[in-house]
Amino acid sequence: MIGAGKLNQRVTIKELTDNTDAGGGAAETWTTFATVWANIKPLTGKTLYYAQQIESMVDSEIKIRYLSGITTNMRVTVDNRIFEINNILDYDGKKRELTLLAQEVRADEN
Repeated sequence: MIGAGKLNQRVTIKELTDNTDAGGGAAETWTTFATVWANIKPLTGKTLYYAQQIESMVDSEIKIRYLSGITTNMRVTVDNRIFEINNILDYDGKKRELTLLAQEVRADEN
């Protein structure tokens, strides 16, 4: 279980939703799924090599308390940083915490 002191960053998990504008056109926007406390850790070279065996282009590990409904089609934002979720791990299977393997992308790639 993650100790409360280690969850030191407030992050927002966003999902892509389809909206219809006033003219009847479709538009995709990122809407808030949840705002939670997290621990974001850059992966070392050795860990990154191991993580890339699971999913390529992983450069950060984001730990949060377990939250149902998170998918790899979502993203995590904190301050001006955006992380695309590549893989979701529940190591012990007891629904206590999740590890999100993610790649940081530039804000203009959203």
